[in-house]
Amino acid sequence: ARMQSVENVGNKFSREKKFSRFPVTGSATKFRTSRNFQILILSGLLATALPLPAADADGARLVQERRCYPCHNQSENLLGPPYTAIAERHAKNKDAMVEVLAEKIIVGGAGNWGVVPMVPNEQVSREEARVIAQWVLSLETK
Repeated sequence: ARMQSVENVGNKFSREKKFSRFPVTGSATKFRTSRNFQILILSGLLATALPLPAADADGARLVQERRCYPCHNQSENLLGPPYTAIAERHAKNKDAMVEVLAEKIIVGGAGNWGVVPMVPNEQVSREEARVIAQWVLSLETK
């Protein structure tokens, strides 16, 4: 019985702290709301001010920076298929293939271009992988 009463006392105090400690009323509520509004507006302005990556320029740069060229080339077979062959294979479904190729860039894959598996590239973010995939799919085919 004594143990139960101690638990009830603890619950009573925790409830009181939750609802009565530092109540926000009056002008403090207005300040908190206006401050949150200012932060929301500022973050929106920053998001619109940042330039979005251009697939053509950034894709070509990213394949160099993220070390795609040891396995892939623009037009020749290396360990993996050339970028133009990938673009040619997926020419009819470019929009749908951006996410598929981006996932393969990050996670890797096997069986689509022969016996050599594509190793995961953990240096590439999801957005960078999309830019690379868009660039590959935008290349002119034969």
